[in-house]
Amino acid sequence: MAGTAGTTGFDQLAENRSRALNGNNDLIYYFNTNGDHRQDYFNYSGNLNLRHNFNEQGRQLSMDVDYADYMSKANQNFETVYLLPTGDKYQPDYFMRSDLSGRTQINAIKADYTHPLNAKAKLEGGIKASYVISDNEPLFYDKTTGDFKLDVKRSNHFIYKENINAGYINMNKEWEKWSTQIGLRVENTNVTAEQITLDSTYNTAYTQLFPSFAVQHAVNDKNDLGLTLSRRIQRPNYQQLNPFKYFIDNTTYRAGYPYLRPALTYAVEASHIFKKKFITTLSYSVTSDNITEVIQPSDTEDSVTVQTNKNLASVDNYSISGAYPFQITKWWNNVSNIVVYYAHYRGFIANTNLSDGAPAFNINITNNFTLPKGFRAEVGGWYQSRQLYGFMDLQPMWMLNAGIQKNILKDNGTLRLNAQDIFWTAPPSATSLYASYREDFEVNRETRQVTLSFSYRFGNNKIGPARRRTGGAEDEKSRAGNS
Repeated sequence: MAGTAGTTGFDQLAENRSRALNGNNDLIYYFNTNGDHRQDYFNYSGNLNLRHNFNEQGRQLSMDVDYADYMSKANQNFETVYLLPTGDKYQPDYFMRSDLSGRTQINAIKADYTHPLNAKAKLEGGIKASYVISDNEPLFYDKTTGDFKLDVKRSNHFIYKENINAGYINMNKEWEKWSTQIGLRVENTNVTAEQITLDSTYNTAYTQLFPSFAVQHAVNDKNDLGLTLSRRIQRPNYQQLNPFKYFIDNTTYRAGYPYLRPALTYAVEASHIFKKKFITTLSYSVTSDNITEVIQPSDTEDSVTVQTNKNLASVDNYSISGAYPFQITKWWNNVSNIVVYYAHYRGFIANTNLSDGAPAFNINITNNFTLPKGFRAEVGGWYQSRQLYGFMDLQPMWMLNAGIQKNILKDNGTLRLNAQDIFWTAPPSATSLYASYREDFEVNRETRQVTLSFSYRFGNNKIGPARRRTGGAEDEKSRAGNS
């Protein structure tokens, strides 16, 4: 039996500057929005695990029962000032506040069975059922004069219910230089999404098969080759489905889309492993109903921009990646990861056809140093080249991080100092182009951070750590989004 609980809360100040231009790019007016927000998240979860070993050969049955509860509460307060190029008032100031509350409850039960056929082969199978309820009721109030009044067009009450029933079977077999795995998973999904304020209900149910195949061949002592084939599913997380609006200013907000469909991917991957540690991988995948973040004009409101997620028709992705660890000296270890890829997107959103792609790459490098007098240091970072992501043309980004630590108090305590995004280069910027609309944005998040931490280990260090394991609701918990 295991359980976890946590809470996070923070205050947030937001500033947004926007300009309205005519067809000649002349300034008509501009507006400045200042926001003062508070967000709180609470979660707890419990897991009951039962395991029975039938014999010493590894025949085993395990069961998991899980419950998780994720709660959130946020308050936003906005003031927007509209000004002419001369600095005079363009229209009255606008005030808005909101009370955004939500709760996601997860229940899951699963059973897994392992049956060795002999020393080199085994059969695995299992079943799982999960049930999720996500209940969100955002309330918005606004005013230009007088008192705040409830904005019934923006307020909403959304309830999402999801039941997934699944079963799988896997067969594993090893030979002297070969190993293989073949599997099949079946999933039955039942969804009800209800917008109570709009008196709108959406129901869907479907059953799908997900086969997989993998084979590994040890060519010699230094080289291994692998091949995998699979069909996978990516479900939207619960906030991506939730239509409540999180405003950036009076004309820009983030919202979920309750009609998002899961993305389905067919993938093939070939890998080469050199000396059991240098891994190079070639892959190709085609995804239908790809879930893509877009910043687009509103379908129902004039001069309003919406950040949301939509399904594109398809995405073809070609990539080559490498993961290479190096022991440069006795005191210097390096791990370098690089991915070079090309993604081609196809779809139709906001009256705009999309069929475009571009090559891109990213690099992630980590260096670990063992220093004199018990100090350890780490310096690393990443670089992401310009990339096309659906309708977005994202500019390059990079980040440099560094940290140092030392064990103290007879090695029972550890003092750490870390700096993230030292040069403040990670905030994203992009351009989205549609048939009759262009959106340029730059987000200045507080990604540059310095933290000082201390940890202390109690008890007998000679006792091994407890068995680490996952429960039966990890997929659903990862989609809850505020853990």
